[in-house]
Amino acid sequence: MSINMINSLAMAFGPITLQDIRPLYIDNEVMGWVTEYTFIGITYTSISRNIFRAHYTSKESKALALTRSTLAAESYTGPLPVWEGRVLYMARVDPHLVFGCEVSPDIDQNLLDKLEAVQLSYLRRLLRLQSRSMRAVLFSETGIIPLAYRRASLTLRYLAYVTQR
Repeated sequence: MSINMINSLAMAFGPITLQDIRPLYIDNEVMGWVTEYTFIGITYTSISRNIFRAHYTSKESKALALTRSTLAAESYTGPLPVWEGRVLYMARVDPHLVFGCEVSPDIDQNLLDKLEAVQLSYLRRLLRLQSRSMRAVLFSETGIIPLAYRRASLTLRYLAYVTQR
């Protein structure tokens, strides 16, 4: 096995600063140390209590930007029908809200709440409801599954798939 030092980095988890870490040598070359790294689209961080915090934050901001740009088209096209808005949500926003949920189960409610806020914001604007409207109406009128249940379902389906292998 050969190690490609250009693509190799090291990360230490826990209450450690990079100044406390000694150099790591592989084949007489010093390996670089990082506190945050993105691997296959999922960002890991070693300086937060939840190693997926940066991933959640990144996906929240991308989904929020897509929500705003998708619904801003109404100013050019007129009111967006609910079914077409649902199709656009599932195609553009939902993939960001569920990305990586199979490998990063929701253990931090605060991070999940931020993702759910994006979903609720989109559905409320699509249905033209105020911010204090009931949540049940959003899901019954659009047929979209609440984000916490969708993420849990995808996680459990992936776990079943892995155990069958």
